[in-house]
Amino acid sequence: MSKNKTVQILLDGKEPSFDIGKLSAAVELLNQINLRESKRHLMDSTPGLTDMLDEVIDIMTNFLDWEPSDAYLTGEPPMTAAEMHSAAWQQHQELHK
Repeated sequence: MSKNKTVQILLDGKEPSFDIGKLSAAVELLNQINLRESKRHLMDSTPGLTDMLDEVIDIMTNFLDWEPSDAYLTGEPPMTAAEMHSAAWQQHQELHK
């Protein structure tokens, strides 16, 4: 598959939206590039490219594998908006007695 066709497959679509499949495909493409670069002779390789690709792949993989913890899933707020409003109104009424 040509480079332009691969990029076009990753970026197709008319409006910007998050697509986990495209992000996974991008990670796979970066893994393939990283593997190819790591097999090259030192004189033929791009200095620092494999280190940079390792870092980018780690960041993207961590994003794809992220699971919310209990800190993000706290449930309902301790007080609803209606309860906050009625408590504030009662406090207001008591201050004007």
